[in-house]
Amino acid sequence: MNTTQKTRLPSRSPIGIDLGDHSIKAVQLTSDGSRWDLSAAVCFPRRSPGTPIDEAEIARLCGVLDRAGFVGRQAIVAAPATDLMTSMLDLPPRGPGIPFDQIARMEFARVHKCEANSFELSYWDLPTPARAAKGTQAMAVAYSHSAADRYLDLLESCGLDVIAVESATSAVTRSCSPFTEIGTTAILDLGHSSALLALTQSSTLIYERRMPDAGLKRLSAALRKQLDLADEEIDYLISIGGFGQANDRRCADQFAAARRLLSGHFAPLIHDLRLTFTYAEQQYPQAPVKLLLLVGGGATIPALDSHIRESLGVDVRSVKASDVLECTPDLIDRATPAVMMATGLAQFVEE
Repeated sequence: MNTTQKTRLPSRSPIGIDLGDHSIKAVQLTSDGSRWDLSAAVCFPRRSPGTPIDEAEIARLCGVLDRAGFVGRQAIVAAPATDLMTSMLDLPPRGPGIPFDQIARMEFARVHKCEANSFELSYWDLPTPARAAKGTQAMAVAYSHSAADRYLDLLESCGLDVIAVESATSAVTRSCSPFTEIGTTAILDLGHSSALLALTQSSTLIYERRMPDAGLKRLSAALRKQLDLADEEIDYLISIGGFGQANDRRCADQFAAARRLLSGHFAPLIHDLRLTFTYAEQQYPQAPVKLLLLVGGGATIPALDSHIRESLGVDVRSVKASDVLECTPDLIDRATPAVMMATGLAQFVEE
C-alpha cells in the first residue's frame, strides 16, 4: 500500500469508489499512458447515513454510475476503517537469505493476536529516524480474509467487479502525491464521521491516525443544539460562512455564533496536529512538517485553511481533484476536495 507508482497507466481506470458514512463518491479516469485525466465523477448523499452499506445503497450507486457516464463495472474500493489493522513493526535488519515477508507476517500476527494466515498484509520500510535502531522499522496494514469476503460478497452481488481493496490512507496519499514529493507533508481528510491524518515523507506514508471526535457530524450536532436550526440552515452556515465573513447580513448573528462553535470544534484537532508535528520533527529533524493538505468534505469550509495556518504556523492548502487532474469545464464543479479519496482509488495501478 505504498504510494509510488511507476507503471505505464492504462487507457481507462477502474472506478474508484469511496463508500462514506454520509455520502458516496466515485471517480473514473482516462490516460494517455503518462498522466490521468478526469472522465467522470459523482458525489451524492446516502439515504441512510451512519448505517452499514447495504444492497439497496449499492444498487442505487450502480444506477448513478450509469447516468453519470462511467464505463464498465470494474472498481477499486476502500476497506472499511473499522476492519483494518495497522501497526508499526520493529523487524531485524534486511540481509541476504532472511525470510523478511514471513518475519513481518509473524510479527504482525503476534501484535494483533491473530492467525498468521488469516489476513492480507502490506508493509513498507520507514525512513531512518534520527535515533536509528539496529533493525528495520516498517509500517504495516492488514485486512482479514473473513471481513474482506463479507464486504466483497455484498459489493459483487450487486454487479460491481471489485479488482482491489485498499486502505483509505493509501488512496488519499496517492491522490495528493504531486504535493508530497519533497520533505514531510501532512494530509488531513475531514470526513463526516471522523478525520484521517496522514504524514508522508517523500510520498511514503510514515504515520496515520483516525480521529473520530473531529468528524463534521459532531460539528453539525453542536450547531443544531446551540442554534436550534434545521440541517439545511446548518449546512448554509458552514458552507457559506465558515471562518470567513459572509455577505448575508440577515444571518450575521448566526454566522458569528457558528464561527465560535467552529473554533471550539477545531481547537482539539489543531492541538493534536501540533503534538503530531512535534513528534515527527523529533523523529526526523531534517524534515519538519511544513505543509498541511486539506481534503474531504470539510476542506471546503471557507477560510479553514487560514484559521489552521495561523494556529500552527505551517503552510495549509485545500486540495481538490482538479488540482491534480486535467478536467474539462463540465467536470470542474465535481472535482472537489470531497472526491480526493475516490481519485486515489481510481489511480491505483497493479505493479
